[in-house]
Amino acid sequence: MAKDIERNTLTVSREVRGMPSTERIELRDTNWLAEAGEEEVTAQYRYHGPKVRGRLSSNRTSFTPSEPILEPIAPGQSLVIYTGDLCVGGGIIT
Repeated sequence: MAKDIERNTLTVSREVRGMPSTERIELRDTNWLAEAGEEEVTAQYRYHGPKVRGRLSSNRTSFTPSEPILEPIAPGQSLVIYTGDLCVGGGIIT
């Protein structure tokens, strides 16, 4: 699945081509509500999706999951970051 906001299109496919790497998820348009350093955090990439443990980069523009994510993650989706139950911010997946 891929979202193209500028063209107002949504692409759905069983193929995984064009999806960002799930080894490291790059973020744009980040918004931070509280401090979140390089300690382990939890991220959620889909509404009611699974929560994934991992670490933020020092500049908080990428997230590295502790374990591989086994499903494709589409660019344009939000990645929301938590420390415990507190939402500390997030960004848009590139």
